[in-house]
Amino acid sequence: MDPEFQRALILVLGVGGIVIGTGTVVLALAFRSFGTKPRLGLIVGLVAWLALGERPSRPTVAMVPVMLAGVRTAAVEVIASATLAAFIGVGAMEYPAEFQGASEERLAEIGVSRIITLTSTYDHRIIQGAESGEFLRRLPQLLPGDDNFYADIFTPLRIPDEPVRWVKDIPEGEVDKTARVLELIDAYRTRGHLMADTDPLEYRARRHPDLDVREHDLTLWDLDRSFPVGGFAGQQRMRLRDILGVLRDSYCRRVGVEYMHIYHPEQKLWIQERMEGRDKEVSFTPEGKIAILRKLVQAEDFEHFCQVKYTATKRFGLEGGEALIPAMEQIIKRGGQLGWQRNIVDRAAATHV
Repeated sequence: MDPEFQRALILVLGVGGIVIGTGTVVLALAFRSFGTKPRLGLIVGLVAWLALGERPSRPTVAMVPVMLAGVRTAAVEVIASATLAAFIGVGAMEYPAEFQGASEERLAEIGVSRIITLTSTYDHRIIQGAESGEFLRRLPQLLPGDDNFYADIFTPLRIPDEPVRWVKDIPEGEVDKTARVLELIDAYRTRGHLMADTDPLEYRARRHPDLDVREHDLTLWDLDRSFPVGGFAGQQRMRLRDILGVLRDSYCRRVGVEYMHIYHPEQKLWIQERMEGRDKEVSFTPEGKIAILRKLVQAEDFEHFCQVKYTATKRFGLEGGEALIPAMEQIIKRGGQLGWQRNIVDRAAATHV
């Protein structure tokens, strides 16, 4: 089976289980031949809705698709001229029945996750049972992250975060997880700028081993567990999932900040208080964005004028300094609000030896 097709199908299965939640998605796989290389094409149809006519009132834990006449007719209408090969039934993504009464905190403590049940049936005239079973066998290999499964999905979708891969849970007694969480926070403060998307010309997925939770003996089972954070983002305790969200939004998005080399603790704390937290994100209104663009266009026009008018004159160019224009405007406006009386703009002195 084509690896690209496998990854696309797994992604759709995951999205379907999350979005549909209380329904059942049946995927119709179509077999086409492109030239001399046969490929599998993916046709996604909500065949359960077509067959049932309405969304089930309770979650469907598992479904065994049967190629009845009505369902097959609906599927054939969806996939048009493609030849029907197999149905993959996807149950709801839910906790096991014996744990559905437990609280979220208890489930996170004992490491119980949601499960999803997949079943399949096939048209024996197109494929054999062994091929259908091979597909279902391949699923448990890809879902834990084998063959760079999640990295290959994150990169084309431009998801800047590092995927948290499946590993066995590490008991609390073997490592001090609170200390490891604080180490992870310090690692993002120190090296988070290395993962920031600061290249305006090309997107490039960035990874750093010190920012991987596994390097700090933390696993995906810890994501929903609460840890003391000592005032991080204005909180005393936070779930690891929320901690990672704040750290990535603060240090790994479009702005990179490198400040942990500063010797004065109060200066570092001043930066942290203005960087860390869901409410610290800087946003602009459409009018504000237009005003910034207008300033940049005016500066570029003036630069072009100087280049044409004073071609042979030695001068300083604007190249690389455009971003300073809206920054200086904001500094001057903010200074006026704080009561500044005057602003002095100077440049570094040039020394000739």
